[in-house]
Amino acid sequence: MQTKVKLGWLLVTLLTSLASASAADIIPFRSTGWKYVLGTQEASNPTDAWRGIAFNDGAWLTGSAPVGYPSADGGPLELSIQTTLPTSAIGGYTCVFLRKTFTVSNPAGVTGLTLQVQHDDGFAAWINGTFVGAVGVAEPYTIATFASDHEVTVGEASLTPASGILVAGANVLTIQLFNSGPSSSDIFIDAHLTSAVDEPDPTASDTP
Repeated sequence: MQTKVKLGWLLVTLLTSLASASAADIIPFRSTGWKYVLGTQEASNPTDAWRGIAFNDGAWLTGSAPVGYPSADGGPLELSIQTTLPTSAIGGYTCVFLRKTFTVSNPAGVTGLTLQVQHDDGFAAWINGTFVGAVGVAEPYTIATFASDHEVTVGEASLTPASGILVAGANVLTIQLFNSGPSSSDIFIDAHLTSAVDEPDPTASDTP
């Protein structure tokens, strides 16, 4: 009987421990409050300043994700675009700069981050100015850079940024979205940032 009680106690302890590690949505897919500007010129001087927390994006446009423009025969994801951009040919751009602010109250409680990006064509991403990865495009990340052709799908890029790059208070996810050329038929971006936390209550939240 004592052995059974001990095993039962161990099982309860294990389940409690597993339950204490939870996943939290920091920035969900289809989120609001994205700041963006078309890449008709570099977003800042110096060219990397726009990726930092302190950058003033007050003059940028605001929209909801997904951001982009669909092709004539676009699939379900392209039809879900909430912020429609002019085509690259009309707008005179082949990249888009995007910023999304979010709040973290306790960075020490965040034990892991996952960034999922649905994209057409390529992108590079940073958190608080720290590079976290790129897909379909290589440096230099400028307005003259083209991505390899890619059609957006549900299962997309998954990156694992270091949780140590977060700070208490305001944080920012920045993405530079690239098209494959000035006559590309479509462009698309949506992102989902999640965390693993030490406690059941999330320590991070999406900031519109």
